[in-house]
Formats: sequence, C-alpha cells, structure tokens
Amino acid sequence: MASLLSGSDYVILKLSDLEIQLKTQQITQDEYDEQLTKYQPILHQRKQIRDWEAEVKKRIKEATDLETLRLLEQEIENYTGG
Repeated sequence: MASLLSGSDYVILKLSDLEIQLKTQQITQDEYDEQLTKYQPILHQRKQIRDWEAEVKKRIKEATDLETLRLLEQEIENYTGG
C-alpha cells in the first residue's frame, strides 16, 4: 500500500520545504497558500488512500474466514488509489 503513496511523496517534501521557507520569511503566506492550493488534489488523494488502508486493516482484523481474507486480498491488488 505504501507504493500507492510513494509516487506523491515529493509533494510532502515540497510542502515541508515551503513551510521552512515561510518560517524563515523566504516566501509570503500568500505564496505558501498558492502552492498548498496547487497540491490540494494530491493531498486529498493521499488522504483517501490512507483512509482506505485503515479500513482494510480493520476489515482484516475483523475477518472470520479465509474467503473474506481472499476477497480483501483481491481488493488490495486491484486498488488504484482514490
């Protein structure tokens, strides 16, 4: 599941860098907000993936038979993210 997030890890790094720039007054709040807005769709997709992962983990813990686990395995294999 981590591989679903790895393609957008650069956004987290970019936003972290922008936060540092904001705190050191290298950019303005407006510039930061503009970049945050730009990356909002990717952040939303990452949240959907994390929420889905949490739900799958819960369903795995609650599974009572092998068939349920097999179905979950197929769901995981077919999930494309968000």
